[in-house]
Amino acid sequence: MTEQPDALETVLAAARDADAEAAATMREVRAEGLTFADAVRIREAAAVLDIAMPRILAEQRDAGRSVKDMARALDVTESYVHRLIRQHRAAEDAPPVGEYQLSSRGKWSAFWTVERREAGEWQEQTTQSTTTTDAPDDLARALLDQMQEHEGAAQWRIRVWRFGESDTHPPLATAETDQ
Repeated sequence: MTEQPDALETVLAAARDADAEAAATMREVRAEGLTFADAVRIREAAAVLDIAMPRILAEQRDAGRSVKDMARALDVTESYVHRLIRQHRAAEDAPPVGEYQLSSRGKWSAFWTVERREAGEWQEQTTQSTTTTDAPDDLARALLDQMQEHEGAAQWRIRVWRFGESDTHPPLATAETDQ
């Protein structure tokens, strides 16, 4: 009796091959063959890919590959590809990690989270981004003041990152209510 190939290895082998037959093989792998350990390994690989994808897409675009071709190959929308390329470009223009400085244009792309403390845990309420000339600490404080003015006495926390770095770097600034 021949040994069945590991389901995860079949998926990864098919993903490494760029031809249509390998892609069809990958789609045919039965989900029942995957284990919890496989799921953990796939999620870890997906997290790494999520971090690298904006750079990869920007490099492909710079090399002349069309957004339409990339979207088709990845089975995502063209809008998604454009968004990730913009995210990468914004991160390229941002000041170095660990120090705040204005870009040559006096602006930088900020991303922030608004969190509310509930039952002793921080719960993300919303995320937003903007282009600003404010220092990260000033931006966090101003956003916190707005939250307190509009939303009342709850315990709030604002965390600010350079756009595109919230998954890979600590926040540049954090402001929270004194409760």
